[in-house]
Order: sequence, then C-alpha cells, then structure tokens
Amino acid sequence: MIYTENELEINRLVSKIALEEELSEVESKRLEELCTDREWTGYVIAKMREDGTIDITTMHYLGHGESDFGSYPLKPDDSLYQRIRERHNLQKPGDESRINQRYENGEWVDVDD
Repeated sequence: MIYTENELEINRLVSKIALEEELSEVESKRLEELCTDREWTGYVIAKMREDGTIDITTMHYLGHGESDFGSYPLKPDDSLYQRIRERHNLQKPGDESRINQRYENGEWVDVDD
C-alpha cells in the first residue's frame, strides 16, 4: 500500500478543505493531531501512466500542524523525467513508488522507513 491509513484520513480531510468545505471541530482536531505526529516528515509518490507520463504526488508535514501538498505530471520530454524515473525505478506503465523523507539541516532527505 502506498498510503498508510492515517495518510488516507489526512488526504480526506485536506480534500474537504480544498473543496472549501468546513471541517467539524472533531475533524479539525484530528487533522492537527495527525499532522503534528508527522512533523518534518513527508513522502514523494511516482506512478507511471500508460502513455509514459509520470504522476508525482508530494506531501510534507511541516511544523505547527501545517502541511504542504503538491501533484503534477512529468511528460517523457520533461528535463526531470529520466532522473525521476530512475530514482523511483519506474520500468513500465503501472509501476508505482514511494520515497519517505525527513527534513534535516535545511533540506528534505530520503529515508528508508
């Protein structure tokens, strides 16, 4: 599984916010707890589509319960494409990879967790 159960819950709650839906008090407290437990950690997920495009999803949990989420496609002619493909060992359409990260000394570094 690429996502943990807690990450799926975070994604659900963050999606509500993105859709401008108001979180209940219980949901807000839960989101804060989930993000605080993960402060200064994150992950990058890459998945290759049938057409060779690589979908990148990033999630980083910052201090004070804040988080940063990003998602973007990389086409085969993109300058970062080969580097990302090798880093995530994507060989064929459908391949998917997750790299966990931790914030250390001012930068996000890969970890083996």
